[in-house]
Amino acid sequence: MAVACIALLVALGGVGIAATQLPANSVGALQLRANSVTSLKVRDGSLRRVDFAAGQVPAGPAGPAGPQGPQGPKGDKGAPGDRGPAGEQGPIGPSDAYYDTNAGPVPLSPGPLQRVGTVSLPAAGKYVLWGKATFHADASHTQATSSVCVLATGSNTQFDNAWTFVLPNAEGSVAMTAAQSFDSATAVNLYCNVSGTSTVRDIRLVAIKVGTLTTSTG
Repeated sequence: MAVACIALLVALGGVGIAATQLPANSVGALQLRANSVTSLKVRDGSLRRVDFAAGQVPAGPAGPAGPQGPQGPKGDKGAPGDRGPAGEQGPIGPSDAYYDTNAGPVPLSPGPLQRVGTVSLPAAGKYVLWGKATFHADASHTQATSSVCVLATGSNTQFDNAWTFVLPNAEGSVAMTAAQSFDSATAVNLYCNVSGTSTVRDIRLVAIKVGTLTTSTG
């Protein structure tokens, strides 16, 4: 009887020991009760970001700015922009210039006007004209010589003229300007004349085509 009781106790004790020793990989999600895994049962640093649901892990503070990268290549040149509206004076007109020069000396004597310079204007338009010449009176004169130059398309169509009196063996210069509109191609001439024997040199004649002529008086 005593032997039977001892055998029963050993058998029962063996079952109790086996119940507290679980085989490996025998506990899964089905065996865990709700809220049974707490912070105390999780090893620090063992969880990763992917273990948390979206939005559960807040973003950390922004890190410091990195160093500036190298400058990129220069881009292609853009297309030119549209031209702005013309100002109150209108668009800029043409500015062709026609020029004649003669260093001289050109001998002059009393008589009709003598042509000493010419510019040919190939087209109609508005022009600003300018002429200049320098006289040298002969040393044989006993008094001042009257000298004159004229801007004209012909000797009878004058735009401007200038006079000077030159002492014997001395020099005197004249200059003329005019603003004219021409209906067709033409030639502008510089004519000169003297009351005695002289020479004329440093002759200049210029015609500049412009878009607009605005005349002011006063």
